[in-house]
Amino acid sequence: MYTNPLHPSIPNTYQSGFSALGPAVIGTSDASLHPSWKRVPQIPLSCQSSRTPHSQSPIIFEMRGVKYKGISVRDLMSRGPAEIPQMLVGGNDVYLQGGQDRIYLRVPWPGYEHLNYFYEIKFNPRTGITLAILAEEIGSRINQFYSAAQYAASSKQGWRVGPRNIRLEHMILLSLWNTHENCWQAEIAIHS
Repeated sequence: MYTNPLHPSIPNTYQSGFSALGPAVIGTSDASLHPSWKRVPQIPLSCQSSRTPHSQSPIIFEMRGVKYKGISVRDLMSRGPAEIPQMLVGGNDVYLQGGQDRIYLRVPWPGYEHLNYFYEIKFNPRTGITLAILAEEIGSRINQFYSAAQYAASSKQGWRVGPRNIRLEHMILLSLWNTHENCWQAEIAIHS
């Protein structure tokens, strides 16, 4: 065991849980969350691949004129294609251009890990996909997850989804994280 000559060892009870890698593992900082929102806990998962991991910057969803990041999944489901680009900061910005023609979206949710929800989102790799269309597609996939998961068993009752539990209108899409090659993971919060 190494002994530091400048100061004695620090007991585990005094060590911080802070990690410089924190935002890369858990997403955006809690300072960007509305005080009544709670981030859905996540464990990054990679797709099976023989290629090396490739990580891109996260794609953030932020509404115009709102202090906090995120957009309601219900808004994504109920607004039209003319409204969403106007609602989102950078709604017409193009992403995922010049690469593959699809991504695989993972919707992680505590208690439903056994269901392993992955959804395919296709687009033209030459033109990419706008932030607004990507948000709509993710909102649609979260709705698919919700529709199936509300009837499935959950190992964590506090995170159960359904009409008497966490409803679709409680879900906020915060960001999209590239976990491996063309595999992406939605970062979601809930509000009460």
